[in-house]
Amino acid sequence: MKKIFALVLAAVAVVVVSASTAGIFLFRKIGNYPNAFVTYPRSLNRSQWVVGLYQPPGGFYHGYLQEGKTFKTIEPPNIMSSYLEGINDQGAAVGGYCDTVSCSGTSSQHGYLFTAGKYTKIDYPTAGTSTALEGINNLGQVVGGYCSPSATCPLGLSPSNHAFVLNHGTFTTIDYPGAIATLANAINDSGSITGFYEDSSTALHGYLDQGGTFTNLDFPNANWTIPLGINNEGTVSGIYEDNATFITHGFTWAGGAFSRVDVPNSTASGVGGINNNGDITATANVNNLSTPFMGVPRH
Repeated sequence: MKKIFALVLAAVAVVVVSASTAGIFLFRKIGNYPNAFVTYPRSLNRSQWVVGLYQPPGGFYHGYLQEGKTFKTIEPPNIMSSYLEGINDQGAAVGGYCDTVSCSGTSSQHGYLFTAGKYTKIDYPTAGTSTALEGINNLGQVVGGYCSPSATCPLGLSPSNHAFVLNHGTFTTIDYPGAIATLANAINDSGSITGFYEDSSTALHGYLDQGGTFTNLDFPNANWTIPLGINNEGTVSGIYEDNATFITHGFTWAGGAFSRVDVPNSTASGVGGINNNGDITATANVNNLSTPFMGVPRH
């Protein structure tokens, strides 16, 4: 499955240049999915339930839910591959799945909602459109992206050339002005949305959408910036690549200011989601191994 988050964080596992820590979080390892080759924690809620995706050796990605030390695969039955990207404080989670071996950015991907032990398939309402669900807030509003069958999704944004917000059955398309592709990754309870877009030169940039007003979010001196989470305080979290060292780092953005976030003793890091307590998920290269973490703000 072509997921930008998995592809970006996979790069974390192979960077070998030293990076320092910003020191604004206390990090702890949260463990890998049992017997998985790699595990990517994507988002977490106020109860610190974590959702993400894991890959068994030689297999496809699968979505999972982690409560404490307990892991559980969360995906509709009889599908090939899946991922979970967002979870709200009520435990409702969203993601996507593939149902054919030929799954690509322009075919066979479907969104799904998991809540109260039940799965609900969610597709953008155009036949043949590929759909990805990325984030959900406490009001049940969902964001993600879609790729229409008549379009070619740009490389790296699979399966999205348009972002959307789904508000209780109604889809509204979101396109960053002038972008050739847009993806929405997270939404908070006030309706602020964050994600990233691809410009005409194929560079990736972060953005914040507040009621249709867009703010560009590019970490200073970065090759690319990908916001992945936003909480009710308006703090954005994500990952970027330094344009001098080509090392990936996590970041937070709050009040108009960026903070670099690295897991201590790692050679590269990336931050996923942020919950309404300010806790984050992270993946870091530690001793040349991709390692999942949770970060709690220092007080």
